[in-house]
Amino acid sequence: MSPSLAPSDDKTIYKLVFFVPPENTQACLMAIFSARGGIWPNPPLPTGQPDTSPPKYENCAFISKGTGQFRPSKHANPHIGKPGEREEVEEDRVETIIVGTLETVGRAVEALRKAHPYEVAAVFLESKPQDRTIRNID
Repeated sequence: MSPSLAPSDDKTIYKLVFFVPPENTQACLMAIFSARGGIWPNPPLPTGQPDTSPPKYENCAFISKGTGQFRPSKHANPHIGKPGEREEVEEDRVETIIVGTLETVGRAVEALRKAHPYEVAAVFLESKPQDRTIRNID
């Protein structure tokens, strides 16, 4: 377990953020979705009890365009560029969620890394326990 992530239960929400060339975005997302990522949790019932019915929204992600910059060292085998030369590339910043345990997160991140074209992918993860008192704003 990563020292920066607290132990979790099946109600912990993780935000997964990664950067990828636009032509690889959908392949990376499909890998995450196949590992049960991108499922938005149902809001609680009016009684305050959890809604355990099937999810209402799946394959959820936010994608924004940007420019990534890096310089591979002589020890790198880059997907784009050459060692020692600074590169600027168009990239998508992709944000999605994973609800569950660290095991669930591990499967989704492993699937992402297999689908991602970069030798070293920039992947960020943060967690927050679900607050069952939060309601959707109508």
